[in-house]
Amino acid sequence: MKKLNHRNKRHPMEIQEIISAPPKWLVRWGVTLFFCVLLLMIILAKQIHYPEIIQSRITIYNEGSSEPVTTNCDATIVSVLVNDGQSVSKGQPLVIIENEQHIILPILSPKSGRIIKIGLLNQNLYAPKGQELFYINAIPLHFYGSMALTPNMLNKIKQGQNVIIKIDGYPFEKYGVVHGKIGIVGTTPYSNGTFVSKVNLTYSFSKKIILKNGLIGRAEILYNNNSILDKIIAGIKRTFYR
Repeated sequence: MKKLNHRNKRHPMEIQEIISAPPKWLVRWGVTLFFCVLLLMIILAKQIHYPEIIQSRITIYNEGSSEPVTTNCDATIVSVLVNDGQSVSKGQPLVIIENEQHIILPILSPKSGRIIKIGLLNQNLYAPKGQELFYINAIPLHFYGSMALTPNMLNKIKQGQNVIIKIDGYPFEKYGVVHGKIGIVGTTPYSNGTFVSKVNLTYSFSKKIILKNGLIGRAEILYNNNSILDKIIAGIKRTFYR
């Protein structure tokens, strides 16, 4: 009887030892799975990049010359023959006007280029002598952006960085954006303490946006395109060096 009781006491102890000591294969697979998941997270953190963005205001300019088209007499507009942004040839009729001396008189394009309208040109609109109706921009057009930089931006801006430009009045959700790259970065500040950088446009923009001199927009510079892992390591270093 005593042997039976002793044997019964031993069985719960043996069962407890089995429960408290998991199989070696389970521990081995658990450790392997943990390090596999950790390695996968490190690889993903190294592959996924999360750039920081610097924002600034930018103004668009055209490097080519623009020539105004004006009325040579007091006249009334009969018909406008061209649209804003349209390409025209030298000598092409742009608008038909009339006055007391000339019942019908066409105004011709002084050179080949692209039409930029000035204001609204409607039928029966009175246009005094010398009134500017259009500008003719040279083709091909070479637009660039002039971007204002504050002093704390200078150490982050470098030639060749990508710039995304969202033009005021052209919601980017509908019209898209203009792309460019940082060109020359000015080293002499203006009187207000700001610097100027030239942005070379790459022309990979939506055709719905017609670029003109003086357009204003918001420039977004992709800066510090490091991976998530690099940012984590940099954060750890900052913590230790404080």
